[in-house]
Amino acid sequence: MNYFIIIPTTYRGITMPEETIDYGIKYQIIKLKDDLFFLRPIGLVEGYASANTFYNEKEHKILNSATDLAGEEVVDSVFSASALKTLYDFDDISFIKEYFLAEEKDKVEIIVVRAGKMQKLKIDIRLFEELKIVENFEIEQGKPFVSLNETAIEDLLSTTNVDDMRAKLLRYRSLVQNIKSREKKDGTTKIVVQNGSITQIENRGKIITSKAEHTLGTATQAKVGASSVLGSDISLSGLEQYIKERVFGHDTEIRKLSKTIIMNFTAESGEKNEPILLLGPTGTGKTETMHAISSYLNIPLIEVNSVNLVPQGIKGMSLEDCLYSLIVSCNYDLEKAQRGIIFFDEFDKLGLVSNEYKSSVSQILLKFIEGSTFLVDKPTDDYNFDTSMLIKIFAGAFSNLFDRDKKIGFGSTESQTVFKPQNITEKKYFGKELITRIPHIILFSELSYDDKKRAILSSKISEYLIKQQRYRRQFGVELEANDEYITALLAKLDKEQKSMRDLNNLIISTLDEAEYEMLSNPHKYKKLILSADTVSDNTKFKLL
Repeated sequence: MNYFIIIPTTYRGITMPEETIDYGIKYQIIKLKDDLFFLRPIGLVEGYASANTFYNEKEHKILNSATDLAGEEVVDSVFSASALKTLYDFDDISFIKEYFLAEEKDKVEIIVVRAGKMQKLKIDIRLFEELKIVENFEIEQGKPFVSLNETAIEDLLSTTNVDDMRAKLLRYRSLVQNIKSREKKDGTTKIVVQNGSITQIENRGKIITSKAEHTLGTATQAKVGASSVLGSDISLSGLEQYIKERVFGHDTEIRKLSKTIIMNFTAESGEKNEPILLLGPTGTGKTETMHAISSYLNIPLIEVNSVNLVPQGIKGMSLEDCLYSLIVSCNYDLEKAQRGIIFFDEFDKLGLVSNEYKSSVSQILLKFIEGSTFLVDKPTDDYNFDTSMLIKIFAGAFSNLFDRDKKIGFGSTESQTVFKPQNITEKKYFGKELITRIPHIILFSELSYDDKKRAILSSKISEYLIKQQRYRRQFGVELEANDEYITALLAKLDKEQKSMRDLNNLIISTLDEAEYEMLSNPHKYKKLILSADTVSDNTKFKLL
């Protein structure tokens, strides 16, 4: 489809100030039957909007009621210039109106009229990139809607016979009504249809895939298993790449970790889920790696401070409390919670507490690692939590396990002896009975200077990169940092004995004064340059 922007510079001989200009989307009206209409976006119109009429070169009806559908064209989605600036948090209206058109041009509207009142259904073709026809039926905020990928919508728009188009649209309306009734009946909130076959059903967050050919009205729900959770876009290489875009300096470790995580993620009932122990100094990326895994796999993650664990019945956080937190994070969907991640941080500190206390907690963790079922007894409900399919991660610095020859000076790394798993038991952290049940031990070593620099400039979770993109969008300013700025940042981090975990806060603090100036004088500057002086004094920067 081709789209254009209708832009009048004047209205009836009068030049219109920018702040008084209104914008809307003009639609072609296709009447399918007396109570069913199809609205195809034509382009962006610019002019002045009253309550019922949009004025530019000519007058257009604004879609307020069913009577406005009597003509060939209508204007909808009307915004003032100030409203668009607020909506997109940007002041350049020439950019905003192009962006607004890009947002709306691929959305068609289906209008159903009942008892003189309109019901709108928008079909958005941009939500999917697959080449094959895909239909997505979903309940959102209690209302049903359908989204189609580009192939599906082009198939719809290329239908030249009005009766055929009406039949297709009536099918969509019927299926939308069908998912609404299914939601009330069995909790179905999402169904994905590809080439006429259901490929995914979601029941209040619980994903169920169908291997058989079904129709939307007769599809049956299958038991959730690992293979049903695994989507076609999830892969070992995909997970590995996703982590590496966020965590630097551990390529070999990420490779091993990704393999183990995917094996655990794809395990089915009766297949062993293998725990993992991550070792390494604070700030080397262990926690961020866990967040990346949770995000990529779209599964819940709970972080637990291991030293706070207590046996059930003693005041403190029991393992059952941790499991309940996971259930709550899944909106009380037990089955979804049982496929999540529990990340026991500072696991080494648990190994340093008294032997009696450590022994009691270790016995509980043994049952947990083996995949036992725990009764989570709460006043509102009881849950039998099966831990066999949980992804179990333990992490800690374990600093006493390494002979360190620390070199003096910024940017140095610490040479470490080759780590041996038996060191954990020989140095009395934990007994063999517990440690031998964790088959995967992965070491995250101290980051080198080059790795830290790469993390600042390239990591997708780097505050520097986030700010760079933000300034470009909001102010039209390019953020530039020279090597001296990076060196000074890392030197300050080293001097204050802070870890990479503190780096983003340090970056933010160096940008405070520059942000104040850019907000005070929007669109005045084109480039922000940071230097070593900016790190020690955030008023020392260059705005050009």
